[in-house]
Amino acid sequence: MISWHAMQDFLRQSVLARVGFAAAMILLLSALLAPWIAPADPAAQNLPARLESPSRAHWMGTDELGRDILSRTLFGARLSASRAWSIIAFTAATLATIATHGLASIIAFELLQSPDESFIPAIASG
Repeated sequence: MISWHAMQDFLRQSVLARVGFAAAMILLLSALLAPWIAPADPAAQNLPARLESPSRAHWMGTDELGRDILSRTLFGARLSASRAWSIIAFTAATLATIATHGLASIIAFELLQSPDESFIPAIASG
């Protein structure tokens, strides 16, 4: 696991790392704060305002159903972040399970190959 100090050192040395870290933090914060910072309901349709270009009312414009693109992007980032964390957690759990079973298999194999096989009757008798 990477320590906090190692990450700080890396960010001090690399300009691209700082830019990437800042962009990732902005995306993460905007995803977390989407319900409070979104200018409009992402699902609300406004057909008279469809396909508008960016303006004060709609900073990124509107789509073909008149929905605010900035609000939809913020809420989409929220969904993407939650799915990414779910995938990371599932992958970590799967790898931990595989590693645990692999280690148990190695231990069992080594025990079965040992010259002193007196442990087998002890296990069988309970």
